[in-house]
Amino acid sequence: MFVGCSSTSAADTDTDTDTDSSTGSEESGTAAESSSTGTPLVCEADTTIPAGAAIDPNGTIDPLEWAGAAVVAIPVQATEVNVILSHDGENLNVGFQPLAEGGLIIFPELYIDPMNDKSVMFGADDWWFHTDDQECGAQGMLDAWSECVDDNPDWESTPGLVGPANAVEYSIPFALLGIDLSTSCEIGLAVRVTNTQTVAEIWPAESDRNEPVTWATVALDTDF
Repeated sequence: MFVGCSSTSAADTDTDTDTDSSTGSEESGTAAESSSTGTPLVCEADTTIPAGAAIDPNGTIDPLEWAGAAVVAIPVQATEVNVILSHDGENLNVGFQPLAEGGLIIFPELYIDPMNDKSVMFGADDWWFHTDDQECGAQGMLDAWSECVDDNPDWESTPGLVGPANAVEYSIPFALLGIDLSTSCEIGLAVRVTNTQTVAEIWPAESDRNEPVTWATVALDTDF
C-alpha cells in the first residue's frame, strides 16, 4: 500500500478501492482564471489533479515529491495498484505502485484526451503511453509497439520494475500533449494496468480504453 500522499480533500482519508480518494463518487468543480482573457475557466470534473512539486521519475515514490497528490486505486486480483496523480505546471506526473506482488507482474498504461472532446473512438488527438522495459507512446494510435524505445526524448518514465517499491513514474510535458493551462483546465484520462495477456484492469472501472467518452474528466488545479 502506498503511504505518503494525501488526498485533495481537506481531511485526511484512506484510499478506497472503489472510489477516487480525493472526491469519492461526487462530481467536483474547479474554477481558474484564464490569463489570456481574464475570465474564469470553469472545470466540471470527476477528479482534480493537484498542483505540486516536479518529480524525478526514477521509480522511487518520494513522499516529498508527491505531497498532496490525488490517489485512485485499481483492484487487481487480491491486491490493488495505487495510481498517484499530480502536476507541476509544466508536466503531468503519474505514479503506479506496486506493480509486482505475489508473483504477478503488470505494466502501466495511460490514456489522455487533451481536448476532453469525449469522442466515441480513440481519435487523432488522443495519447497512449505504456512502460515495460521500454518507453512506448503514440498519439492517435493504441498499442503502437513500433514506437517503443529505450529512452524517449520527449517524455520520461521508469522503464522496467526496479527496486523494492516496484513502482513506475511518468512525467509528461503539457507542451507535448498540447495542453495550455492558461486556456484549459481539464482533460480526459483513463489509467490501466496489464500484463498484456491475461490481466487488464482500468480506472475508471467501467471505462473502455477505445472510447474516450467513457474516460474520467479530470480538472488540473491551477493554484500553483
